[in-house]
Amino acid sequence: MIRTCWSGDELSVRAGEVARWRANPGELAECTRPVHATEAAALAGISRHRFDRLARVGAVGPVRSYTNRYHAEVWQCSAAAARQLPERRPELLGARLPGPYLGENWPPQPTAGARATAPGSVPRRC
Repeated sequence: MIRTCWSGDELSVRAGEVARWRANPGELAECTRPVHATEAAALAGISRHRFDRLARVGAVGPVRSYTNRYHAEVWQCSAAAARQLPERRPELLGARLPGPYLGENWPPQPTAGARATAPGSVPRRC
């Protein structure tokens, strides 16, 4: 964590804090390193599916995002945040997610036998 302070109207970093980070640059690089979901899940000690679900509901926030060559949005989170997730939110790592994280407002997934119809069209009878 980088400690900051207000200097007038601006947020700044004290000289002692800068000297501390310069003395140990590897620690700063590890704190700010962005990682993909697979590596973040391994750092947190959970499955990638569980990590994706937690990221979708906002338990872990992205530090960087981009669109890959397949036009899919890719999120990267901080390696430090992924490593601290079990300590900060141990209730999210259990067998079942707590109520607010169950995703009540997620759209229901279609079943295997369901047919999609265009809005305003009449479904076909068999």
